[in-house]
Amino acid sequence: MYKKLGTSAVIAGLVSSATLVQAADDDLGIYGFLSVGAAVLDTDNRVEKGNENYGKPISLDGFDDDAGNFKQDAIFGLQITKQVNEKTSATGQLVSRGGSNYNTEAAWAFVTYNATKDVDLRMGRLRIPFFYYSEFLEVGYAYNWIRTPSDVYSLPFSSFDGVDATKRFSYGKIDGSVKVNYGRFSETIDLYGDDYKADLTNVLGVVVDLNKGDFGFRLSAQQAEVSFDMDPTASTGRLVDRLQAGAYQAIAGLGLDPKLQEEFDFDGHQSNFYDVAFTYNNGTYGLVAEANTIIYESALLMDSESWLVSGSRRFNDITVHATYSTSKSVFDGGDAGEVQKLLPLHGEDVSMILGARYDYSAGTALKVEVQHHDEKIHLNEDGNSGMLYSVAVDMIF
Repeated sequence: MYKKLGTSAVIAGLVSSATLVQAADDDLGIYGFLSVGAAVLDTDNRVEKGNENYGKPISLDGFDDDAGNFKQDAIFGLQITKQVNEKTSATGQLVSRGGSNYNTEAAWAFVTYNATKDVDLRMGRLRIPFFYYSEFLEVGYAYNWIRTPSDVYSLPFSSFDGVDATKRFSYGKIDGSVKVNYGRFSETIDLYGDDYKADLTNVLGVVVDLNKGDFGFRLSAQQAEVSFDMDPTASTGRLVDRLQAGAYQAIAGLGLDPKLQEEFDFDGHQSNFYDVAFTYNNGTYGLVAEANTIIYESALLMDSESWLVSGSRRFNDITVHATYSTSKSVFDGGDAGEVQKLLPLHGEDVSMILGARYDYSAGTALKVEVQHHDEKIHLNEDGNSGMLYSVAVDMIF
């Protein structure tokens, strides 16, 4: 879960896997990762009768009933890296997810050019470097959780097509890097339970990563222009379409300036994402704190603030960990905020996770986890809460 355990373990797996094929080709590296698990969601149903959420189960990380689920946490990935020449290499990563009916997609497909020993240039399909664990988001072996906390790791996509440049440096006892990325994301994503064709253009960002001894610090700032296939006249069907239609009606009903409707449009509006993470790990005790905020120019998606704090204690091959995470939406100011309050947009979630990890063999970890998730506010109403009980096996090979 922490850099010393997670990242170093993954790197060790890469080296080991590359060694297996070295006899066949010194310039070819092949490795894989696999996660399988089972989980049961127990919903409290604590809301009162008359509330629109009465009797509705919560939906947490794709789990939405109390039947055992063996599919949602299943992930298989295969990565191939080929050193084409002294300066250039090619990397591809195919990922199959149980939560997507085991459809396989290319999460990575890029060319790397080593401009100097400290500067790398990449082009192709890359991971969007939003979060601390973005590069290892689906490699469960790289962290202690069975899955990253969705209160913070909440975006419905993780890759983009574009370029990035990384500069590594050392200053005294500090090792660090600066990465600049630019590109585009254009695919169908799930938004409030419905599918929308999304187009994120001019995805531009910078990431600063610093490490000194047992301490680490990471800062990411990203922005993009966002468009969705919206129908502003719809009053039924997809939720976001209905919300936009409701916003237009509220603006007219309150006698507000019709130009305010533009703030509830999606097309061409900019979104900004900021994430900061602090880590500590001395091999026995670990700590990670991560916080992010998303600021939407469109008032139809409310700004959000999320953060988590997690600590761990390692006992030889066993690591126990506890995490607190929360996420809440933030109303805009002025007339836009008043319209937002009339729409079912506001939400606030809190989660607590207690778990253990047993590294019983090289490259393999058994995990158990209990998570209490509380939807304090869901679509402007009192939400439900529940317990998610999970067990999983993660491995790299």
